[in-house]
Amino acid sequence: MDAHFFTRCGRENCAGDDAGRIAPGLRIHDLAPPVLPPDRTMNAPTPRPPSLFDQIGGEEPLRRLVNAFYDISETHPDGAALHRLHLTGFGIEHLRQAQFEFLCGFLGGPRYYLERMGHANLRQMHAHLAIGEEEATSWLRCMVHAIERVDLPRDVGARLMQHFMRATEALKNRPSPGG
Repeated sequence: MDAHFFTRCGRENCAGDDAGRIAPGLRIHDLAPPVLPPDRTMNAPTPRPPSLFDQIGGEEPLRRLVNAFYDISETHPDGAALHRLHLTGFGIEHLRQAQFEFLCGFLGGPRYYLERMGHANLRQMHAHLAIGEEEATSWLRCMVHAIERVDLPRDVGARLMQHFMRATEALKNRPSPGG
């Protein structure tokens, strides 16, 4: 047995030169045990940051956001392309409730849409619509206006828009004019 090892380690149950080696010159026994805060153990789950649903404030602020979004899409010039698209679907009132239900789950809250419809596949929900750059941009602009109208904290609004921008890109199913 390596006398140098026993001198450094001091443990008699270590055997051989390679026992406990995790890197050249360093053995497992040379490492200090992890230091954990007094309220945590090694097997305790790491606390999850609050969901966007929670950061918004839950259902009531989300419902206000959805209603502001549809009010804007019906009246603001930025919503013209989106409003035309909505008229080819199931109607605005249906959309308000469906979007509220979907966004609850999408943002980390209750999964109402999934429970009611059996899926929450965004592309499947929009497969019957022709969505291009104009419609996607219209949707995003209306949502920016809605976020501003309901006065969400700037950082929360920015995180929401990151998610929404990825989602609108995924929904485009027709080429842009000239592209």
